[in-house]
Amino acid sequence: MSEPVLVKNYSVDKYELCDAAEYHSHMEDADSLSYVNQNEILRYAGVWSKASRLSEEETSAGDSVLNTSSGVGINNGEADASDTFVNTINEIISETESANALSYKVCYSVVDITWQCGVAELPVKMFGSKDLSACLKGCRKAVLMAATVGLGIDRLINKYERLSPSKALFLQALGAERVEALCDRFCRDLPGALRPRFSPGYGDLPLEVQKEFITYLDCTHLIGITLNDSLLMTPSKSVTAIVGIEPEDISDPAGICDKGMRLIRQGAATEGIAEVERALSLGYGRAALYLGDIYAKNGGPDITKAYRYYSLAAEDGVKEAKQRISYILPSVDAVSGHSVMKWLDDPVGSIQEQLDHAKKKKNI
Repeated sequence: MSEPVLVKNYSVDKYELCDAAEYHSHMEDADSLSYVNQNEILRYAGVWSKASRLSEEETSAGDSVLNTSSGVGINNGEADASDTFVNTINEIISETESANALSYKVCYSVVDITWQCGVAELPVKMFGSKDLSACLKGCRKAVLMAATVGLGIDRLINKYERLSPSKALFLQALGAERVEALCDRFCRDLPGALRPRFSPGYGDLPLEVQKEFITYLDCTHLIGITLNDSLLMTPSKSVTAIVGIEPEDISDPAGICDKGMRLIRQGAATEGIAEVERALSLGYGRAALYLGDIYAKNGGPDITKAYRYYSLAAEDGVKEAKQRISYILPSVDAVSGHSVMKWLDDPVGSIQEQLDHAKKKKNI
């Protein structure tokens, strides 16, 4: 017998554009969807500034992560974010408000997980995905969810693809930021400790899952999501995902796992690292190790951040983290201005390399 499918709607009266630090400070607010993360919009639009790599101390003091004093330009492949970009984002936010172009809808079902030879089985066929099973390891229940911000944003994108391609680009980025913010908000409303979201197309979980997924949740009838022959969803700013629920007997009462993932996402947003979500889907320890390597490579004051992320990785049982901590401790004490990545044979690798290495080591 199928579990009931429920629908949750959210409404937003007014939007406020803010930097990553301020955005994360409002994540627990009842009106968290009112805050729009400009860092994420710039990242999705492919416009990221070196100036965004400020220390958390600077951003927490209220300094903008955008280099609003500089002109628009490209240096070493990276764009400086100027007032022009911020003004464009504010314009499209204002237009989406006027057109009521964003609607926030989620349909979901809490389902049982059965395990066969270490592979998670759900009411929707998961093609024996080992990566999904790794994400759900130890869970007995999961949430199947689909979220969308509606067709209104697609209509605006189509309009400006003809009139102003640059505005269309930023509307695409805004839509992506909004649907991710919706998913984050919905997951915070769920009770208990949760695993990271895992979507069709991640790892070895094929997009073919979408067909049965959309049917099982009755997405077309309940929230208006349809699927075309290429397995792409309409509205385009829609997400489907599986979210594992930690068993109560091994849940995280201190919120360490949840806190760790949020710290990692905040650090990734500050650094403009898009791949971290993929690592989080297989355990926050591996993502923490990756972020630690990024900060260790930066050197200087970032060494203390590297130490924090390595510590998170060590708490999650990633063996390499302890060795890295031992290497950087002298630099943490001295807050050296030099990079401490000399002990690594190679520069920071890709998340995929990290994950492949982790699988071989069986750390995740």
